[in-house]
Amino acid sequence: SIEFLSYAVNTPPHIKYVAADKSKEHTIKFLDKMEAEYKRRLMLFTENPRKVYRSLSEYRESNGRKSLPRLLIIIDEFHNVSNHIKEEPVYKEKLESLLRVMRAVGMTTLFADQTFSTGLPGLTDSAKKQITLRMAMKADAEEYNAIFDIRSARSIPELMEMEAFQVTVRYLLHEKGEDGSEV
Repeated sequence: SIEFLSYAVNTPPHIKYVAADKSKEHTIKFLDKMEAEYKRRLMLFTENPRKVYRSLSEYRESNGRKSLPRLLIIIDEFHNVSNHIKEEPVYKEKLESLLRVMRAVGMTTLFADQTFSTGLPGLTDSAKKQITLRMAMKADAEEYNAIFDIRSARSIPELMEMEAFQVTVRYLLHEKGEDGSEV
């Protein structure tokens, strides 16, 4: 988006990649880059057969706090990515898989968009469930229902009476069954 273009020209040292290309080809390359970074980090976590790390904090505890930085991937206007992969089953699955496993190696995503309900055709239901922290500004009831995975936003006065500058946050918890699978 236009807001991030200034970072592409005058990139701060902590930012490694800024993309303003909204093409399908770029989206595919970017998802491949995300997967490559995940695999690189996973290799670091498993390269020592005597010590396999299960989390970024465990890896850092053993290798130094600055040994591997947490990576925050911000995708603004996420509907562009979603629309590009909606007809690409391999990339829909790739994104779903990455959303499920990246956090363990210190990779976190932040997706921003104007609409949740109509802007996510490229995400499977399982991928949507991986987006556990959700925030919304003033919107209509249907949008709140989609964002917060609820049925009746109209019955929640705090949502329907929000001011333009207010934000509502919901953290979705996933329950586990006795066998450890998601309920």
